[in-house]
Amino acid sequence: MRTAIKHIGDVITGKTPPTSNAVNYSSDDYMFVTPDDISDDTYIINKTKRYISRSGLQSILTNSISGTSIAVTCIGEVGRCAILQDICATNQQINSITNINTNIVNPIALYYWFKLCGKQLVNYASQTVMPIVSKSTFEHIEVDLPSLERQNALADSLSYMDDLINNNKQLSSHLSSFIQMIYDYWFVQFNFPDENGRPYKSSGGKMVYNEQLKQEIPEGWEVKRMIDLFDFERGTEVGSGQYIDNKLNDNYVKFYRVRDVGDDSSTWVSTNNDLRIVHPGDVVITLDGTIGKIGIDIDGAISGGLRHVVDHNKLISNGMIWAILQSYYVQESLRRYVSGRGSILAHAGGAINDLQTPYDKQTFINFQNIINPMFELMVVCSRESRLLASLRDWLLPMLMNGQVRINASKERNNEN
Repeated sequence: MRTAIKHIGDVITGKTPPTSNAVNYSSDDYMFVTPDDISDDTYIINKTKRYISRSGLQSILTNSISGTSIAVTCIGEVGRCAILQDICATNQQINSITNINTNIVNPIALYYWFKLCGKQLVNYASQTVMPIVSKSTFEHIEVDLPSLERQNALADSLSYMDDLINNNKQLSSHLSSFIQMIYDYWFVQFNFPDENGRPYKSSGGKMVYNEQLKQEIPEGWEVKRMIDLFDFERGTEVGSGQYIDNKLNDNYVKFYRVRDVGDDSSTWVSTNNDLRIVHPGDVVITLDGTIGKIGIDIDGAISGGLRHVVDHNKLISNGMIWAILQSYYVQESLRRYVSGRGSILAHAGGAINDLQTPYDKQTFINFQNIINPMFELMVVCSRESRLLASLRDWLLPMLMNGQVRINASKERNNEN
């Protein structure tokens, strides 16, 4: 079935409520979706970086959307897509298809069509300062979908995998919050369990002023420079001329740059280059460009903008390293270091020389015993999500063109 988008549903171009009226942003009543909320791997959007109030929505009511809708970025990096299920609004960089005619199109299958073909939208863009696909152009783009029966099977099977990926992400997010909460309780508030199992500082544990940190720390604790506890091993640059888009053979590995941390890389390089290789569970941090991003699921080579952070003496676990680097102190120190140089693109490699942490060997060991299983499960969740995403992306074109047929609806119904 090949049909223009305008025959599938209503196309709504987003609009930003006037920022001059603070009431429009005074409460989090409705999601306000921007391209920052849509990555290459976004599925259903349930929360956004910005929200608007009821008044804000009323001010742009004709540009709002409701029900199951497909949002597509149409300015700048065009073709990224996501599913929206509630009443919400987007900014003007997004065109959304809403009120979809479900007699001819399964909205979830439409999302997967954009996931497969969305990057081709740049061919329809007007080339000004940046690519723009206008509403009128977007409406006339033709979507080529299989029969509704096959759409339903495709949507059911692929969304099942995306649901599993989302579950993994939620579990990993909760585990991350637990680890950071415990770290804060033990190493910021200093309420680690004392010899009687009571919170140290709150139970009257003795604190002494430390000149290096300009604060009180528990008696008997030290202050250690992080570069004395673990190594910050810089990645290597191979040059863009070495990049390829597909793995040619087993002598190639993925190459991760700053932008790939937290996502995945589609770039491969030969192991004949001088490479810094890391594996899932290793901790990396970005110190160039966008600094402070931390990755734990990278499997390949890292660029010079990344550092592999490791204790080769194996006294401090990767989970402990991750918790320290995620801490407010480290993240804020990196932010101040960069802002002091007047550019968000400043190199922050020099900042690691000044990073310090309160240290007590036994407390570190006790903390690691608690959080290491949680950290390891986070790594497993992330790796499983990567594998599921790879399988989904491999199946998608074959399901769309009919090379593979799955009666997924019956299979999932039988499970319930």
